[in-house]
Amino acid sequence: MISPAVQYSLFQVAGGLSISALAVQTTDLILHFSDEIKYLWNGRLNLVTILYINVRYLILAFQIVNQVMPMGIIGDPQAFQHSSVVRIVKANSGLVCMIFMKLILLLRAYALYYRSFAGKCFLAGMLFIALTLELTGHAFLVQSLTTITECGQHRTPNTNGLIMVAISETIFHLSVFTMNIKKLAFGKKRTPLMTLLLRQELFMFLAISTILVALLLNAWLNTLDLGFGRACFAWFLAFVSMGGSNLLLSLRKFAVKDHQRRILRHTASAIADETPEQNVESFDDSICLTTFFE
Repeated sequence: MISPAVQYSLFQVAGGLSISALAVQTTDLILHFSDEIKYLWNGRLNLVTILYINVRYLILAFQIVNQVMPMGIIGDPQAFQHSSVVRIVKANSGLVCMIFMKLILLLRAYALYYRSFAGKCFLAGMLFIALTLELTGHAFLVQSLTTITECGQHRTPNTNGLIMVAISETIFHLSVFTMNIKKLAFGKKRTPLMTLLLRQELFMFLAISTILVALLLNAWLNTLDLGFGRACFAWFLAFVSMGGSNLLLSLRKFAVKDHQRRILRHTASAIADETPEQNVESFDDSICLTTFFE
């Protein structure tokens, strides 16, 4: 049995880890805000820009709610922390975050290598399978949380639901990563964009997998709520927000520079009268973010 003093110390450590996730996420926003204005807000508002807003700012709002709700704004702090309302909000916000990451990775795979109709159908089918598993696991989670009748009653998340979510994430991320590796194996030159995609995608897969394993262990072994579940969830939100938004921003930045190089090459060719009839490829047709709806 853990002594009350040790429990209090562990709870303080978990609280510090949770707050540090918010601090890191906010710092990342500040560091990239100038690039965000320069490369993102100068163009027209499209589905990709809306996706960036949600990944960057909506998840930041989720993070703030995750920090504030357990502090006892309403009623007793301990009772409010363990209430089903808090847990259901966390479950729903986590689901939204993972769907955002799936959309980002699918858009990139489609824009880079799978623009054919068959590729579009394959990616849509993979998304459907992953979402089916994830929504099923989410239903198990919500069902286990709605059985709590007293706010002070502690209840760990449904382990089967978390396992289904973990399986969905593993299948999806490994599939997208394998698709990119396949392009390299069949002679696709590794462009800076490809390297960026592979590096950040692998990092996000490892980070999210680590957090999911930690949440599984917390649900399986933890009988005392010492705040580590909230800390893991806080870092999960931070990783998804930072990784997703920086991936979108980095790709957009690369697209702008790529378009500028195309203009310079065309201008030089036109001056030398080498290819006077060639038209400059439009910005929206260059290697930049796109969607299934063209």
